[in-house]
Amino acid sequence: EQMFIGRAATPSDAPWMGPAWRPYPYDPVEAKRLLTAAGYPNGFELTMWVLPMPGTPWTADVAEAVALDWEKLGLKVKRVVTTYDQVRTKMSDRNMAWHTFPTRFFSYDEPQDLVWTLFSTKGTIHHGYESTQLDDLAVKAAAETHYQKRTQLNKQIMQLFYDNYVSVPLAATNAIYGVNNRVGDWPQIQGYMYAHYFEYITPGPAAIR
Repeated sequence: EQMFIGRAATPSDAPWMGPAWRPYPYDPVEAKRLLTAAGYPNGFELTMWVLPMPGTPWTADVAEAVALDWEKLGLKVKRVVTTYDQVRTKMSDRNMAWHTFPTRFFSYDEPQDLVWTLFSTKGTIHHGYESTQLDDLAVKAAAETHYQKRTQLNKQIMQLFYDNYVSVPLAATNAIYGVNNRVGDWPQIQGYMYAHYFEYITPGPAAIR
């Protein structure tokens, strides 16, 4: 009820999402137990890259909120204010160990596309997680022309993401574009946040003389 002044939702209802999945619970007691069981009763050190991103300046605030919660568990979070180009260099170098950062994704057509872009062992960048199992599923999904069979492969990809906490989605919200009354209809692909389909824009009242 409090996220983004009530203007966001937790993702998602895509056909490859598991019907039994639930948002990861906020459970500090269980988090502390798991840290202790993993051999970190007093927490550990990690770096949080704080980077406002184009169109989503609130990512820096999200980073601070998450860091504060982690510190309550005993983690030592070093904040480093940076920019995306610097972080991308580290992703290209695969230098992501013990680092984390808030980011935003737009919707990909299918999960296999996300693997090739960010989580493949053969990719040019990665977001801290990769596996040959993901590679194999993405190869099979890309080659499968039957939609239902491809959806099943995409479900397996997303199950790996979910089970391994590859990322922790916090909210899904809309991208906002400001236009004047010279713009009429502007169809959009739901979930895609970059400006597109310029060729389908129709003139608005002020553009018609």
